[in-house]
Amino acid sequence: MKIVTAHQMQKIDEETIRKHGVSRLELMENAGRAVVEVLGSVRDLKVLILAGKGNNAGDGFVVARLLSQAGGAVQVCLTTD
Repeated sequence: MKIVTAHQMQKIDEETIRKHGVSRLELMENAGRAVVEVLGSVRDLKVLILAGKGNNAGDGFVVARLLSQAGGAVQVCLTTD
């Protein structure tokens, strides 16, 4: 697994959008599905998602939706600077 800074990730996202025609919404959905896949079985799982601003918040809301649809108990806390 490669670890990147927020700035590096922004550049990677922009390049993916430009080169492959993937929308920001698709990137968020893909990120959300990947998180749910890593968590595995979510039945009866209790999760608190801390969501910041911008696309990271969008990723958090996608994860929350997918976990909730799979039977998890999800709460989202919006944070600000």
